[in-house]
Amino acid sequence: MPNFEELDLGGCTRLREIHPTLLLHKKIILLNLKDCKSLTTLPDKICMESLKILVLSGCRKFKNFREIVGSRKCLSELLLDGTDIKELPKHKRSKISSNFESFWPFQFSEFSEIMTSMEHLLELHLEGTAIRGLPVSIEHLTGLVLLNLRDCKNLETLPSTIDGLKSLRNLYLSGCSKLKSMPGNFGKVESLEVLDLSGCKGPPLSSSWYLPFLISLMRRCSDPMALGFPSLSGLCSLRKLDLSDSNLGEGAIPNDIGNLCSLKELYLSKNSFITLPASINRLFNLEKLELEDCKRLQSMPQLPPSIEEVRVNGCASLETLSGALKLCNSEYISINCIDDLKLLGCNGFAFSMLKEYLEVMSNPKQKFDIVVPGSEIPEWFMHQNDGSSIKFIMPSNLYCKNKALGYAVCCVFHVHNHSPGLEVKRCGFHPVYRHNVEFFNQPRNQWTRYTTYNLNEFYPNFVVTKMAVATTSN
Repeated sequence: MPNFEELDLGGCTRLREIHPTLLLHKKIILLNLKDCKSLTTLPDKICMESLKILVLSGCRKFKNFREIVGSRKCLSELLLDGTDIKELPKHKRSKISSNFESFWPFQFSEFSEIMTSMEHLLELHLEGTAIRGLPVSIEHLTGLVLLNLRDCKNLETLPSTIDGLKSLRNLYLSGCSKLKSMPGNFGKVESLEVLDLSGCKGPPLSSSWYLPFLISLMRRCSDPMALGFPSLSGLCSLRKLDLSDSNLGEGAIPNDIGNLCSLKELYLSKNSFITLPASINRLFNLEKLELEDCKRLQSMPQLPPSIEEVRVNGCASLETLSGALKLCNSEYISINCIDDLKLLGCNGFAFSMLKEYLEVMSNPKQKFDIVVPGSEIPEWFMHQNDGSSIKFIMPSNLYCKNKALGYAVCCVFHVHNHSPGLEVKRCGFHPVYRHNVEFFNQPRNQWTRYTTYNLNEFYPNFVVTKMAVATTSN
């Protein structure tokens, strides 16, 4: 048999066993057995000295993990998600650990102690496993960049030694409904960039815990009182924070949230606060703010200059967005406020927002879109038409100095209630420019005229929300 380096048997759903001679090749680097749904085990002895990547994902009948002779120094990725493996043999834990870059177990109920340093392990995926905790020896994962614990329904605690993960940048704990506590020294993980604890439903945190940054350990619980947490000193590397569906009441978000100086994305949807701290305007790198279905939210503070997208769909108590964009200087701004019942009764809301935006606009190339509840196109739009398109001649002096800043386009669309299974993925405008050009060819003493067309789509994310298919309506 040739000296191949990759053996790809992925998707062979009827494959039940592999002949031992097929796995005696010393030069094989990749062995892919993904979705071999009938495979139950591997041969008793596998001699693959160069094996780096072993993929068993989706082998749902696979129960026993065999010895891989000679691969201790090379094996760097082991993917076991979707298998029936409950635990690795003790001898296997030590022999395949030191050079791992990515490890994906699945059915594990216990994650055993790590016996040696694993500086090469970059990703540890324990999503959906039955583990109740992590070993204190997790501090040996000094090179770990990503720790995925999503939907670990039995996870109760994290060890205090987690502060030894000096390289950790991404931590996912969403859906860990039994998480009871977090170590007090968790704030020492200063490299953390992404923290996701959306939907955590454990008990509220002890006020005695010291956490030096905005922790998303607010819990949904039966106690209707607002949950609060300690003052922030900031994780300067944190770029994304997801606190959605975390039972944050009024006053739960501390006033010094502005200390999260690197934050770019903030998700606060499905919470019960009434206002946001004014210090949010100090998040000078914040680009995206999601507040969807915050039913009690009544007003918005000034947003930071960097903001590009604000989603307040379903904020039924929101009365105004006035002043929110006074500091904004981003090239593109998108505001979605569908189903905001209070705003529905505000006549001229969209116009006032546009006017406010134009008054502070510093970049002539800026674009602004807003989605608001309503059924009529305002009268101040000069050109109106029923249907999905409109044609008009742009004034020749449109972009002359002190004449005009640009143009505004408005569209009214209707959502069909009888199509609950369909969702709007994108809804935008397609402006088509036609420009007649004439020039004189002096050598030929001849005039030439031609027409240029430019088809350009803008506002590509005009509507991105869970609702039925939208169509234009009168």
